[in-house]
Amino acid sequence: MELDDRVGLAPELRAELERALARQGMLADVVRWACEQSPPAELVEVVQQDEYTLDVIVRWRPPAADPVHLVYDTT
Repeated sequence: MELDDRVGLAPELRAELERALARQGMLADVVRWACEQSPPAELVEVVQQDEYTLDVIVRWRPPAADPVHLVYDTT
């Protein structure tokens, strides 16, 4: 997956997300990653765009940083 940083993340946070995204190829990988976080990342909402496309919103609280909302566009 590719990171589209629309808020100007700090370089170390962006690098951490890029490492995590490199291991996320399917939605199951996202859920697994979310559960492995401490505290676990929260699956906030699944928005159905059409019969084939979903947006999945995840709230992640990285250590020593404000929460980050990740939006996954899945097909």
